This record gives sequence, structure tokens and C-alpha cells, in this order.
Amino acid sequence: MGLEAMPTTMIMVLESPAKKRRKLLMALEKCNEDLNALKKIIDTIQFSKRLSLTAEIKRCWEEQSNEK
Repeated sequence: MGLEAMPTTMIMVLESPAKKRRKLLMALEKCNEDLNALKKIIDTIQFSKRLSLTAEIKRCWEEQSNEK
């Protein structure tokens, strides 16, 4: 008469707002960590490209000075 045990699916739906907020903050923190990791990867690639370009420019200068 209304005192039966609640199904487990219903129990999961009835999370407290504080628990939902905690889960959301944890997910947001994980997203932030992932974003920072991606930024590091992008920075590394950009640095590598600049380093390669610098080496190429240096080779060109050396070739030009050797031709003279």
C-alpha cells in the first residue's frame, strides 16, 4: 500500500541537488583537465613547427653564405 520498496531505477533518479552538483563539478573538472592537455599538445606542435622553420631558415642562410 505505497510502502513497497522503490525500484532501483527510481532511486537513481532521486539524487539530491548537492550530489548532482558534485557530479557536475567533477565532470567539469575532467573537461578542464582534458582541455589543458589538448592545449599542451597544440603548443608542442606549434613549437615543433617553429623550430623546424627556424632550422630551415638557418640552412638557407648557410647555403647562401657558402655560395659566395
